[in-house]
This record gives sequence, structure tokens and C-alpha cells, in this order.
Amino acid sequence: MTARRQTAVKAENDGLEAAKAAVEAEWRQWRRLLREDAPRRFSSYIKHVYPKYQCEWFHILIADKCQSLLDGTLGKDRLMVFMPPQHGKALSVNTPVLTANRGWVRHGDLRAGDIVFSPSGRQVRVQAVTAPYEWECREVVFAQGEGVVASYNHEWGCYIPNSDHDAIYHEAIETDGIAKERRDRSPYIMTTAPLEYEARELPIPPYVLGLWLGDGISSGKRVCKKLADCKFFLTQYAGDIRVYKAKETQGCVAFDGVTNTCLRRAGVLENKNIPREYLEASVKQRLDLLQGLMDTDGSCDTRGTCEITQTRKVLALGIVELLRSLGYKPCVAEGDAKLNGRVVSRKWRISFTPNRDADIFRLPRKLERLRNKTTADRGDKFKHFIKSITPCGRRMVNCIQVEGGYYLCGEQLIATHNSSLISQYFPSWALGRDPDLKIVGASYSASLATRFSREIQRLMETDEYRQVFPDTYISGSAGREKAKGYVSNIDTFETVGHKGFYKAVGVGGSLTGTPADIAIIDDPVKDREEAYSQVYRDRAWNWYNSVLKTRLHNDSKVLFVMTRWHEDDLAGRILQAEGERWEVVTIPAICETEDDGIYHSGRHIGDALWESKHSLEELLEARKNGPSVFAALYQQRPVIEGGNIVKREWFRHISYQEFIHRRNRETVNFYLDTGYAEHNARTDNDPSGIIAVCQIGRELYVTHAKRVWMGMPDLLRFLPQYVMAHSGGEESLLCVEPKANGVCVVQMLREHTPLNVRRTKTPKDSKETRLRAVTPFIEAGRVYLVDGDWTEDFMREVCGFPSQPHDEFVDVLVYALDEMRHDREDLRRLSALRLI
Repeated sequence: MTARRQTAVKAENDGLEAAKAAVEAEWRQWRRLLREDAPRRFSSYIKHVYPKYQCEWFHILIADKCQSLLDGTLGKDRLMVFMPPQHGKALSVNTPVLTANRGWVRHGDLRAGDIVFSPSGRQVRVQAVTAPYEWECREVVFAQGEGVVASYNHEWGCYIPNSDHDAIYHEAIETDGIAKERRDRSPYIMTTAPLEYEARELPIPPYVLGLWLGDGISSGKRVCKKLADCKFFLTQYAGDIRVYKAKETQGCVAFDGVTNTCLRRAGVLENKNIPREYLEASVKQRLDLLQGLMDTDGSCDTRGTCEITQTRKVLALGIVELLRSLGYKPCVAEGDAKLNGRVVSRKWRISFTPNRDADIFRLPRKLERLRNKTTADRGDKFKHFIKSITPCGRRMVNCIQVEGGYYLCGEQLIATHNSSLISQYFPSWALGRDPDLKIVGASYSASLATRFSREIQRLMETDEYRQVFPDTYISGSAGREKAKGYVSNIDTFETVGHKGFYKAVGVGGSLTGTPADIAIIDDPVKDREEAYSQVYRDRAWNWYNSVLKTRLHNDSKVLFVMTRWHEDDLAGRILQAEGERWEVVTIPAICETEDDGIYHSGRHIGDALWESKHSLEELLEARKNGPSVFAALYQQRPVIEGGNIVKREWFRHISYQEFIHRRNRETVNFYLDTGYAEHNARTDNDPSGIIAVCQIGRELYVTHAKRVWMGMPDLLRFLPQYVMAHSGGEESLLCVEPKANGVCVVQMLREHTPLNVRRTKTPKDSKETRLRAVTPFIEAGRVYLVDGDWTEDFMREVCGFPSQPHDEFVDVLVYALDEMRHDREDLRRLSALRLI
């Protein structure tokens, strides 16, 4: 390189270094100004403690309103904020998800109340589930071969080497963001911690079952191993062991209490597999099982890589799931098993790398080899590397919301995110400003409220918080000694040296003896079912009046933030009873008035709230899939103009010939609502209503409906004929509502007919509540009516409810849709898992 060239390169590098130094100086100056302004302005505090927080105009508006409430300059002592939920964070409906209550299920079959797993291994509850909709997607392919189909803006807890993105899980990044940010090295997601299940009563000790699965005789109870190993097993089992010496160095063992009958009942005799109950046992029980497998059939090389090979695919699949549930990243290689050079079967070689000090083995010679391995622990063994992200068109997806944000999806248990300014940042800032404040935080459940409490405590222990409010801290926080006499637990903490505290409580929980300077109600409704339940709405209203309001004093402030579901929800009742005391901030997802009314947002009618994150196209798609739900959740208008609960245009129609063409051996089932009268008369008596339905995929086809006035004997003769006449078969179910004389009808039908009769669940909510809960299925066009002379009568009753004289068809349709919504199809792990 010439001297002139060297000089030019040096000047260029010096210029780059100077520019970089200028940017860093500007960044430090901005951070210093934020830190200085943070005690005075809430929005500056947010950006100081979380520099990557994307503050849009509406975030600053809400922050300024909260500050005005605290400062007493709002003009009112109570503030209510209505905001649309996070949306569009969707996964393909076909993505397998592991649940603690139902095993492996499709993402599209999840429902509120299901228990899934967080990256920490903890069980977390699904709080809400959207109906499926079509959306632009990407396929995220991991290094081991599994692909997860997600919406382009689905969020992941992903680390991107050589980028500015932080790997901490609460800093999510969207799918397209990963593709844009990735550099020369692959992004990755950390593996999960061991999944937490309760200990179970198991028919065979897990370690013993592992030994038998590894080297047991498939048709009997004996385990064959080296004689020295058999003697070691004597020390690991509390019961008696019989040792059979077959050769000088080879032996067999049988364990007292482990009989062929036990193995048969466990479903493993002559069919080696890991029963589901063992995969859903405690961490220790699963580890015991793995140790048994590895002691008999596993190995460890000098590099510390452990391996186990199987010729039974079902057992190999079980071992893969077992390893993943314990936090490992198994690799699977499929090949030919040979004997004397001849292929005798297929084999699956499963390898993984545990920590050096992990108790993967009990057998001393194998455990010693693992602990004396020559290579250092490799960090990549706990990482799921992303190989590629490619567009895959529009797919059917749905979103879920879980406690804590992240949950595990896919066969490899990949950590993924779902979609709080007021709940976390405001209490910490308020306590920093005035450590004597007494704050109560309420949410729909105690668990969600305590999660907010933990997030606040974690925030108050950060260096950024200490820089702004050094005199406000919690007993036992980092760098502080435990302060005697001050409470600090998951739901309540006190400020040391002051009188302030924060207490978390679920709606319905007790606040005895707890005065409140500030009461924060965040998300008092869990899901649509609660929102449409008269019982729950009454309970929340009674709690607000008899518990929360009794803890307020003349100078108390109340802050209420929620997404609207129902016109008679807690917010609706409060505004009707005491609306003059409340300042209401309503921010719709799509602008309906210029500048959003008085907020001067710069938005015009029809503009999306946050176009770069949730586009207008995305919002219009959500509105098309459910207009009434969209009006409530996204526009904060829970009443939609003009109409009944169910609209005629929501039903789809199909000819009988087209239905026959679409049906492929799917079973037709029947739902019956029995009348109250025992005699055959039409006047002043409720009839019995029956419908025939067939579920094809995620759509329900109502093939016929009939209303009859019959006494018991006639009804018993009529029902078998009706079932046979409308494509009922041996597999068809007749589901009977268990009210009125329904219980008697069930008993009589079981005794006198060949029908498969089942009682439906006894309803706890009103007809209106139950119908509203299933209207998204009808509104989304997933209910077809097979055209016939019955359809007009059926639609007149359902669409006219509750003003029509009869509601039998409403009842039976709700039962049928509710069963489809709560589909209990048992997706066995063999169909949910595939080898990769």
C-alpha cells in the first residue's frame, strides 16, 4: 500500500472514530438529560429506565395524564384509560404447544384457562385466545430442522449477535425485525429450564422403568446387563432384587413388585415407550427415568457428548421429549441398524450435551467419564439457532395472551412472546417521588396482580432507578441489607425508612386494614366469558363498592385502565354511577374523529393508531373477522349499532349436495333441549328442540333442526328415528341438556334405545352470556346451515333472541359451538411430535 493510500485510510478511520465518538457523546448527553428530568416528568422516567421503550404520542399522553393525576392538576381525582389490546402476535393454528392440562395441542385449539409453560419452566395460564384468521406469515426455521410459522410481527425473546438488540427476554423483537437485524452470526433463543410438574404416584419407580426401557426384555420383567452393573442396581432400589447369573460376566435382574402385569398396565409390555404420566411427572422423577435409560443404554464420549440409540421410533420420540422437558437440546440422526453387515431395522441416535456436573448417570463408571470430559462446557448446547426466516404467504393464525408474556411453542419448546406503562412504571415512579404513598394494585386475578408486583420490585432494584431515586428502596434489594420490620414478598412490599407500600390484590380479594392513597385497577376482566357473565360482572361491581372504595379517603386517587368488552362491564357501571368524578381517555385503534377529538394527535379519520406496529390492513382484517369484538376491544365501543346478538348475514349457507361432497366420514352428532311439558299439546308449553350437526375441520355444519311437542313415550320413540333419518350412525352422539326432564330422558334413552347418549355440562351462566361467548364463531363465518325448509325457522329464533317466544335452538346451537370451542381431541404426542 502506498504512503498516500495509507494516509487516506488512516484519515478515513480517524473520521469514523470521531463520528462514533460524537454519536456516543450525544447518546451520553441524552441519557444525562433524561436522568435529570426523570424525577420531574413521568414520560422521561420511562425512557430513562427503559431506553428502548417506543414512546408514541399516545404513550406520552397517558403518561402526562397519570402525572397530572398524581400532582393534583388533572381537575378530577379519578382517571380511566381505554386502550386497544396488543394484536397480531400470532402463530400458525397448527403449531404444536405443550400444555400441562391437556398434553400436546394445536395452537389453534388452545383456550383461556389452559396451562402452558414459560421459558423458566414455570406453568403459566392462558388468559385470552383469539379466533383464527388469515395473515401474512414467515417460516422461522431452526438449525435442527423444525420450522415455526408465525405472523411477520410475532415477537420472540431472541438474541442477535453483533447487533444492538438485547437478549433479555422482556425485550422482544418481531419476526421481520430478526431478519433485518441479523448479521454474520445466527440469532438464537435460549433453551427452556426444566418444565415444572407436580410429583405423581407412578406404578413403576421411574429409575427402574428407565433401566427396563433401556435393556429390559420387551416381553418380560427382567433387565440384562453386566453382572457388575446388576450388583450396582442393588444399591439403587429400596425393594428386593433377584439377580440371575447367566454367564461369568453377564447377568439379569428382576425388581420386587415390578411384574409383567405392572408393565402391561403401564402400556409398555411388548411395546416399549415412555407413558405420558412419566413425561408429566416432577423434574426429579423425569431425571430418575433418564438416569435409568442412560445407565443401561446410554454412553458418554471424551468430549462430554452423551448418546443413546434406539431401534423403536416411539421410544426414541419419548426420549427426545423427555430430554427437551429437562432443558436439553437433543439432536436426532436416523439411519440403518446393521448386524454382520446386513440391515435389520432403522435406528435413531439421540445425542445431547449436559453440564459437566449434571447427574445424567448414576452408574459410577459412566458418571466419572462425564465429569472427566476433556472439553469445556459449550454454551451453544443451550441455544436454538435460527437458520432462516422466509416468507410463506398468508396462513391461518391465532393469538394467545399468557401470564408473563412468554410461552413455549413447537416440538423443540421454543420461547415465544405474546403481548405495562401504568401497572409497572407508574407505581415505581410515584413511590420514588413520594416514598410514603400507599398504593393498591388490582387485577382480575391474584396471580396477575402479584406478577405486576414482582415487575415493579425488579424495576426498583435496577441501577437506573437508584440513579433517579436513591432514597426509595425495598428491604433486601440488591446492595441493601435486609431491613428489620419491613415487609418484602411477592404481593406486598414496603419502602424502607418510610410509611409507603405497594399491595397487589385480585378483583374479589380482601383489603382489610389497607388504606390507599392510590388505587390502580388494571385489566379487571380475564376474557370474553367473564365479560359476558352477569355473575362475574355483579361480583366485580360488589367488590369495587364494598372492598376497594372502603379503603379510599378524601384525597385518594384512582387509576383505571382496561380494554372494553361489554357495555355493562365494571367501567361501564362506574361511569353510569359516578361518571362526573372521572377523566376518561379513550384511544381507538382506528381514528373515528379528527385529531382523536381533543388529543391533537394529528390522526385523520380512518388512520391506524400505530401504523408501523399494527397497520391499518391488519386492523381491518381483525374487524372483518369479528366486527362486534373489534368494536368493543379495539374501538372501545362495546355496543354495535342496530342489532341483535346474532346477525342473519353471519350464517353461511350450503346445499345438501355440497355438504355431502365436503363431508368425508365425519360423524353427525345431535343436541337435544327437552321441553318442560309431559303432554302432547302446543299451547303454553315449551317444545323440545333438536339439531343435527357435523364438524368438518374448524367449521360447524348444521344439517337439520326440528322443534317438537311430545311427551316422554313419544319422544323416546321419535329420537332414534330422527337420528337415523339425518345421517346418524353407530358413532353418533345424542347430547341432552340436563335440565327439566332431560335427566330422565337420558336415563330412559340409555335403557330403551341403542343411542349413544351423553349429558351436556350443566350451564352456570345465562343463555345470553353463553350465546355471546360463541358469537365470534358465527360472526367469522364458521357456521354453515344446510339449506332446507327448517333454516328460516332456525334463523328467526336464533337471530331474534331474546325477543322470540322460544329459544330451544339457541340452547342446542350454543352447546354444539361450545363443544367445538372446547375441543377435547386428544392429540397424542406421536402425531404432535416428529423426528427432526
